[in-house]
Amino acid sequence: GVKTKAWIVSSQHRQDQVDKFFRQSELGDRLTQRVLDRLDEYFLALGTERFEGASSEAQLTANNDGAYYRPHADADHDGDTTGRRLTWVYYLHRRPRGFSGGHLRLWDSRALPGGRQMGEGFRDLAVVDNSLVVFESTTFHEVRPVECRSGAFADGRFSVTGWIHGPPSELAATPSELTGAFVKAKGV
Repeated sequence: GVKTKAWIVSSQHRQDQVDKFFRQSELGDRLTQRVLDRLDEYFLALGTERFEGASSEAQLTANNDGAYYRPHADADHDGDTTGRRLTWVYYLHRRPRGFSGGHLRLWDSRALPGGRQMGEGFRDLAVVDNSLVVFESTTFHEVRPVECRSGAFADGRFSVTGWIHGPPSELAATPSELTGAFVKAKGV
């Protein structure tokens, strides 16, 4: 059989194709370094406390017809993802775009002792080729369903998602406003 780096993830929570080995590639390393080189810009834009010793991991995700990712947060307080502080998503796709949908939905969240609770309000961000979105990893978010009529892999929604790691942060026990996001078009 042929061994592949990518596999299809399908469940009630998500349906997509993920290449977690991307982080070990030259392209993955270069993109991750470009994001790390601009951390001060992202901290300032998000009003997030700066921290030293940041590292990052990344994965390539392909979304085709029917793909989605239900609401979730990328960091928790007592599991494998406690060190994730910022999430970054770099979008790339063919032009003209061969899919519709796939918006990134960022949910309001409320800080509670020991964690966050998803709110009712949200902000939808359209997928724009060669653009970057950065938000706090404790933010609840989802990928809205993708429609790709051709079903061709190359017509899908592609993203490189990464996580900036740092020391775990303490969440204040006060409600927060609509989650902020730093959005930069025209590359990282």
